[in-house]
Amino acid sequence: MNKIIIVILVSYTSIFSQVYPEFLDAINPDTTFTISINKNVDLIKVVSKIDAFSSEVYGIYNLKIYNPLNNQFIQEIKDTMDGNLMWANIILVDVNVDNYLDITLVKDITDQGYRLFDFWIYDNKSKSFKYNSAYSDLCCNMKIDTTNKEINIGYFNSLEGYSQERTYQITPNLPVLTELSETQDFNSNGIDSVLIKEYNLINGNLNLLKEYKVIKGNGWQ
Repeated sequence: MNKIIIVILVSYTSIFSQVYPEFLDAINPDTTFTISINKNVDLIKVVSKIDAFSSEVYGIYNLKIYNPLNNQFIQEIKDTMDGNLMWANIILVDVNVDNYLDITLVKDITDQGYRLFDFWIYDNKSKSFKYNSAYSDLCCNMKIDTTNKEINIGYFNSLEGYSQERTYQITPNLPVLTELSETQDFNSNGIDSVLIKEYNLINGNLNLLKEYKVIKGNGWQ
C-alpha cells in the first residue's frame, strides 16, 4: 500500500511535464487503499472490487469512497468493464490538469494493445468524482502535457496501414480538438505511398490545412 501512495504523490512533484496513462502504475481493482488526491494531502479511502458476470469475461467496477479520517461515506462509483477481466485496473492521473487526481478505469484493450479508459473527474465543489464522457471517448495512446495543458493522441494500425494523431486543448470538462493529422497507406500503379492530411482549428472549425503524399523508400521511415 505504501508503494501505491508514493507513486501517486510523485506525479505532483515530478520534473516531467508529460504523463502517459498507458504506462502509469495500475492498482488492482480488488483492493482497499488510501490516497492523497492533491498537493494539500486531501485523503480519500477507496474500497474497490470488480464483480464478474456469469461469463467471467466482463464485469462491473464497484468503488466505495470514504473520508479516512472519520470513515464517512462519500460516494459509490459503478462502471462496466467491457473486456476480459484480466485487464481490469484502476489508474490515478490528473487528466484535466486541475491539480486533483482523477479516477481512471481500464474499460477494454484494443487489438493493437491500447487501453481504453473511463474517466471519473474529481469535482472540488461537490468533493466527489463525476463521470466525464468527453474525456472517456478519447482513444488511444494518450499523452498528457501538463505544461501546455494539451492531450496528444496517437493511434496506429499497421494491419490497415492507417495512423492518426490528434491534439486536444485541456479544459476542466471538455477536451477541445485543435490539430489532426491522418496517414493512410495505399498502392497506386505499383508505387507504395502514404497520403497525409493535416488539419487545424480555425474559428472553432476543424479545417484541412494541407494534404500531400510521401513515397515510401524516399526518406520515409
